Amino acid sequence: MFFRMINKASLPGVILGGAAFFLPFAGLKENRVVDPRLFSLPEAFPGLYPFLPALLLLAALLSGRRKNAGILWVHGFLLYLLLIPGAVSLQTSLGLEAYPYGSISLSGGFWFFLASSFALMNYRKGVINLLPVLLIVLLFQLGYMEGFGFIREFRNVESRFYSELINHLTLALRAVGGAVILGVPAGILAWKKSSFSPPVFTFVNAMQTIPSLALFGLLIAPLAYLSREYPVLREMGLRGVGRTPALIALTLYALLPIVRNTYTSLKILDRNTLDAGKGMGMTPRQLFWKVEFPLSIPLILSGIRVSLVQTTGNTTVAALIGAGGLGYFVFRGLEQAAVDMIIMGVIPIILLVLLIDKLLEILIRRITPAGLEELYDKT
Repeated sequence: MFFRMINKASLPGVILGGAAFFLPFAGLKENRVVDPRLFSLPEAFPGLYPFLPALLLLAALLSGRRKNAGILWVHGFLLYLLLIPGAVSLQTSLGLEAYPYGSISLSGGFWFFLASSFALMNYRKGVINLLPVLLIVLLFQLGYMEGFGFIREFRNVESRFYSELINHLTLALRAVGGAVILGVPAGILAWKKSSFSPPVFTFVNAMQTIPSLALFGLLIAPLAYLSREYPVLREMGLRGVGRTPALIALTLYALLPIVRNTYTSLKILDRNTLDAGKGMGMTPRQLFWKVEFPLSIPLILSGIRVSLVQTTGNTTVAALIGAGGLGYFVFRGLEQAAVDMIIMGVIPIILLVLLIDKLLEILIRRITPAGLEELYDKT
C-alpha cells in the first residue's frame, strides 16, 4: 500500500537518498597523504540528520500518484539547501582549524544525497535548474569552500586547470562541429536515398559499440605511420598520440545522435504540410530549404544536444593519449590515489554537462514551432 502512494517520478531521488544513509558522509584528513577519518551522517550532522529522511519521505508521498514536477523540484531544492551549506559547515564542526594541512573529504553519502536532490529537481524543465549550480559557484567565489580537499587540489594546479578546461571544451566543440558537418548531410542522404540508409546507420551504430579507449588505441598506429611517412602531415599537427586521434575518435562517437535525429526529423514531417508547399508551386529544392529543413531544425538540435553532452563526458578519456583536458586531473588522481584530485576533475565536467544540456534545452524549446512540441518530445 505504501509503494502505491509513491509517485514513480520521485523513486530515483528517493532511492538514491535512502542509499546515502548507509554510506560514510564525510572524512577529515589531517594532511594530503593520510587516509581520512570517516564520519557517518548522524555524526557529521546530529542536528540536521532527522530532517533529511523526513524530506525524502515527503517528496515521495506529497507528489501523489500523478507526476507533479513543481512539488518534486521544491523538495529536491530544499534537500540541496540543507546539504550544501551543511557540508560547508563541516569545516568548523569537524575541527578542521586544528590541522593546518588538513582538509574535508566528501564521501559517498554526500554524493548520493547530491544526486538525489538533482534527480528530484530534474523533473521540472527550464533555466530554474541552473540555480543549484549558481549556488555552488557563489560559495566558491566567496571563499566558503577552501577547506574541502578538492578545492585545495584546485589551488595547487589553478593555472593548469584553466588551460585544461579550455582545452577540454575546445576538443568537445570541435568534435561535435565535425560531427555536424558530416552527420547532417549523411542523415539527409539516408532520408532521400533509401539505399544509403543501411550503410550509413550500420557505420554510425558500429562506432558506438567500440569502447572509447580501444578506438583511441586503434588510431595510434595508422596515424603514427602517416606522420612518419609524410612529414607535411606531421607539420600540420598529425600525430599518433595527442589531439588528432582524440578529435577523430570523438567525432566518430558524436555522429549517431546527429545522423539519427536528422533522418528522423525529415521522416516524420506532416505530409499535408509538404503537399501545401507543392500546391504553391515550390520546386523540390525550394520545398526542402523553405519547409522541410526549417521544420527539422529543432529535432536536429536535439541530436546535437545529446551529442555535445555525450562528447563532453567522453573527452575525459582523451587525456590517456596525451590530448589533455580535464581528464588529465582524473587520471593523475588515479595514479596518485588522490580521491580529491579525481573529484576536482570530475565536478567541472558534471557542471559543464548540466550547463550545456539546460542551455540547449531552452534554445530548442524557443525555436520549436507551435504545435510541434509534443511530436518532438515523443520522438
